[in-house]
Amino acid sequence: MLLVASETESPFYKRVGDGKLAFGLGIQKLQKACFDDIKRHRFADISRRAQQLPLDDPRRMAFFGRFNDKGVRQLLLGFAHPLVPLQSEEFRVAVQRSFGLPLAVLKAHVGERIRNHENMPRLVVDQYGHALQSVTGATGDATRTLHDAFLAALAHSLREVGIKFKGGGRSNGSCKHIFSHLMHAFVGVDELTLKKLNGIIADLLVDFTNVGASAPGGGDAGDSLFSLVRTLADTKTLACGKNYRSFRAEDPYKRKNYPVEQRAALVPKQYLSKARSLDQQLHGTPRGTVGPIEAKLLEYGALDGPDAHAVVGLVLGAFGELSTSCYSLCTSIARVAAARLLSFWKMSPEQGLAFSKQKILRFWGLTGQRGWARLILDRLHDLVLSPDDSKGSTLDPDTVAHEHHSFFFPDNGHGAANAAGFGWRNGG
Repeated sequence: MLLVASETESPFYKRVGDGKLAFGLGIQKLQKACFDDIKRHRFADISRRAQQLPLDDPRRMAFFGRFNDKGVRQLLLGFAHPLVPLQSEEFRVAVQRSFGLPLAVLKAHVGERIRNHENMPRLVVDQYGHALQSVTGATGDATRTLHDAFLAALAHSLREVGIKFKGGGRSNGSCKHIFSHLMHAFVGVDELTLKKLNGIIADLLVDFTNVGASAPGGGDAGDSLFSLVRTLADTKTLACGKNYRSFRAEDPYKRKNYPVEQRAALVPKQYLSKARSLDQQLHGTPRGTVGPIEAKLLEYGALDGPDAHAVVGLVLGAFGELSTSCYSLCTSIARVAAARLLSFWKMSPEQGLAFSKQKILRFWGLTGQRGWARLILDRLHDLVLSPDDSKGSTLDPDTVAHEHHSFFFPDNGHGAANAAGFGWRNGG
């Protein structure tokens, strides 16, 4: 289905008459309304052109990957974030990726082999960095670094407003204690079972049981995944692979069909499957019966709705887009932040909530964009360039600038980026 601009959506629908004063009658800020309508038609035309491109066209994948996503837009809006100091090379890579353009940093290396495990598929560098994103069996820990940086950003936002949580990286414990009393007797099991045991441990346990009622908009928060409950959440990163190449975007406004939403929907199913498998294997629970591990899992999550008692998947997409669950978490955190804001400043609850949401989204959006750019640059250095290659110094142009930044803004250890877990190698 091609996206078209419906005439009935126009603010001028049935507002054009015969008289000289009939045009736009009753519309406030007429000039703004005119230009907004022009932009709506332009966007519909651009969307229609994007739908006509081949499914594997990088421009098409980037356009619909970031379609109507506020997190991706943060890259080119406003000032830099103090906790996400993008270097020049990172910024160039992030911008080029966002629009599905060839990456200038990879131009001289297209076709070169990416070093990975001999049993894994052999890949070569492509001009868009997709192979560097999705390569398997690679040395280094670039994917884990990206995952941990995104997780640390979520944890920082929770910590900043005083929301109780477990997990999230450094110095905040983990979620192992939730199931430990059900599995501590199974030390020394085989490697496959050990992976299942680790797979049931979520990244975050977020507790909103005591914060939602006093926050702006708290009364209508019934559809939130995190409203007034304790929720298990798992963060995922999604590289640009077959999920994006097969996405047809027949109706771009149906978010549930997007790659990030499909990946987020898999998380609760995977956790439930793991819990049932462990119950059957470790506790002898018959099929169709709720075992102790599954029962413990079902104690968390939303109380009702389609996602009741489910682990929430928080997904960072290949182009920096965020799953709907991330926006639900953002809104829940922003309500608490807005309640504090309104106690100091004279503004409406809607303004306070919008300000708080924008602050959080800017931080998360830039963290995701920088994380993917850093992954590509690090893998180019580690998996493609040889150690003595003079072209391997991809960060040299920023060395002086970074030294100047470190001199004027030293890491004082009080809530600084590295202490929060946002640092990348050579990247702040």
